[in-house]
Amino acid sequence: MYTMFIVLTIFVLSIILDAVFLRIGANWAKIPKIGFLRALVTTFMIVVFSLAIHLGYSWLTTEIVDPPPLLALLFEFALVMFVTFSTIAIFFRTTYKRAICSWLVTLIPAVAKVVLIFFVLNPFLLEAFVVANQSMSPVLRGTHQIGKCPSCGQQAIAGFHPEFERLDAYRRFGICLTCNKTDEIGDLIPVLQQPDRIIVNKIQTPKRWDIVLYKTLTNQPTNSVHRLVGLPGEEIIIKEGEIWINGIKAQPPAEISKINFIPDQYGSVESPLRLANDEYFVIGDLQEHSFDSRFMGPIPKGNIEGVVKVIYWPMSRWRIFE
Repeated sequence: MYTMFIVLTIFVLSIILDAVFLRIGANWAKIPKIGFLRALVTTFMIVVFSLAIHLGYSWLTTEIVDPPPLLALLFEFALVMFVTFSTIAIFFRTTYKRAICSWLVTLIPAVAKVVLIFFVLNPFLLEAFVVANQSMSPVLRGTHQIGKCPSCGQQAIAGFHPEFERLDAYRRFGICLTCNKTDEIGDLIPVLQQPDRIIVNKIQTPKRWDIVLYKTLTNQPTNSVHRLVGLPGEEIIIKEGEIWINGIKAQPPAEISKINFIPDQYGSVESPLRLANDEYFVIGDLQEHSFDSRFMGPIPKGNIEGVVKVIYWPMSRWRIFE
């Protein structure tokens, strides 16, 4: 909830700031009798209409048509601008020319917000990321296709990698959303589903079972998301499909209680892993397709970017992680 409080506070302050400058812009454009309340309502409606356009256009370009990315972006931008100017003209009861002039002043706080996001918010508080793969499926999903589970016949998802796989492939490895079994998923629908977009809290101290974002220990480090299971100073062993911490079998959350954990190079019975005072052990929910601490070893504390707290897009996947 702390993360959502920060997000909502930033959202409200952003609207108030834009309303203040929109009112200043109205005075500059010589539009009479524009008080702060009207500017605030106008700003809020612009945000609502813009969000509605983005949601509707995203659905349209995903489910109905597939235009070139640049063309889609330009069309959406033009539509948002038209709605913005129309909203100002209607609520301020003025001409389009004066509506555009009053809006131009709001570019001043827009620049300030960009600076705040890139130099304060992203590095130190919150940052948005796109899930890149299926290693945390089905909790977090990268780009994927929907198919049918060979075990129970219910809906299943299979990851898609454009560099290695064909969209019209009939079968691909994935996981069932009902029985949670992993297998070759058949009857794949040749339509790509969008990856999850997440918000990461960078000031929260990670705890066991949190999903964390971190820099991988590879020659070309990238951001990856996995579940944190081992804390500094603990001994990790994976055996009998369970995770053992300091000789005691761990009790995972109900959501992942059916996972059969698979040992590998690090943290196996043959090679127990004792974490240093600044190291963590992370592991993916989709065991068969997860490159995690079992293969690359423990993650230094300095590599932990933050804790995943919100799935904010697609809207059908909205979720807050406690």
